[in-house]
Amino acid sequence: MYFFDRDGVLIADRPDYVYLPEHYRILPGVSEAIHAFKQLGYLVIVITNQAGISRGIYSRVQMDHIHDLLQRDCKIKLINFILVLIIPASVHHFRESPEGFYLKKR
Repeated sequence: MYFFDRDGVLIADRPDYVYLPEHYRILPGVSEAIHAFKQLGYLVIVITNQAGISRGIYSRVQMDHIHDLLQRDCKIKLINFILVLIIPASVHHFRESPEGFYLKKR
């Protein structure tokens, strides 16, 4: 398995969240890199925290649309979003920490 963070690794990050199609921009080389990992036999997993959903800034449907754009740009149905961690605004200490992902998943 190979884990990729979504924002800032696969797609360009923004301080005001990536939830509208005009905010979305895949980073250079992402499609080729994911294809290479898949050809080597890795299961590719995207992990992402989306506090904007719990804050009411955007919806799960809007987030799913961004994921659809990412899959389209990678040209194959390459990512099963096994983990989409939605962080409530009150538990920021879980954000972007391996311990936090582990604790929240348990």
